Amino acid sequence: MVIGVKIYPLEQMNPNDARGETWLWVQHQARQLMICRRKAGSTSCHYHKGEDPSKKPEQLFIAQGIVKFTFYNPTTSEREELVVTAGTSIYIDPWVVHKTEVIDDAIILESREVLFRPDKPDTYKVEI
Repeated sequence: MVIGVKIYPLEQMNPNDARGETWLWVQHQARQLMICRRKAGSTSCHYHKGEDPSKKPEQLFIAQGIVKFTFYNPTTSEREELVVTAGTSIYIDPWVVHKTEVIDDAIILESREVLFRPDKPDTYKVEI
């Protein structure tokens, strides 16, 4: 190993997640980058209450692939479907329901303000 180089394998958060792999990286100074590799055909539908500061708003970046988002704002009854590709940044306010449908294998990055706590994910599953 070259002096001055450190290599650390990352453990998956949930190796049994049928949607694909998720790792947490850059865990210092209460900031974190979540890396999610999602398989084509996988879906997720939920909202956040904003109890986790990282969800005010939730910040996503599509690094690879194609993802269809369906957004529903229960306050205004607005609903929108959007297909996004790599290079797209998305900010989702608390209480806005969002469904993701991965069309082509994707890598999604999530910027976090505080370290992720699996025991308090501020994620509430729902269907729209």
